[in-house]
Amino acid sequence: MNFEAYTLAQCRFGCRAEKLTDIMSNIPELEEFNVKCNMCNHPCQLWVIPWSRDRIWAPHPLLRGRKWAMPERKWDPSMLRNQEPDGDYITRSCAAYPAGLNKALANALYRRRGKKRASAEPMTTDKSVVEHTTRSES
Repeated sequence: MNFEAYTLAQCRFGCRAEKLTDIMSNIPELEEFNVKCNMCNHPCQLWVIPWSRDRIWAPHPLLRGRKWAMPERKWDPSMLRNQEPDGDYITRSCAAYPAGLNKALANALYRRRGKKRASAEPMTTDKSVVEHTTRSES
C-alpha cells in the first residue's frame, strides 16, 4: 500500500486557531488536501492575551494557556491580572476536528465509496486507511 501525507491548517475549515494537522492515507480522493490552498492564508494582526497584555503578531491566537488572545483593538487595561485565570486550557475547545474538516473528509470518503461501487469491488475488502497527527504549536 502506498501512503501519502497531507498537511493542512484547520483554520481553513473553521478552527479558531491555525492548528496544523498531518493526515496519512492511501485514499486518492484525499489528494485535495495536498493543495497549498489548505494552508493558512489569513492576514496577520496584533493579538493580546487579556490577563498579561502579552502581544502576538500572527494570523490567529496561539493555542496556549487558559484565555484566548483577542485583537488588540478590543483589549482594555481593566483586563490585566497578576496571574493567569483558572479554567480549562483553550486547547480543549479545539480538540475535535472542526465541522468543515469533518465534512471535507466525509465527502472524500463518499467519493471513494462511489468509485468502489462503480467498479463492483466489494467494500468489505477495502483496505483504505486514514490516520492523523496534530502538530503542537511552539
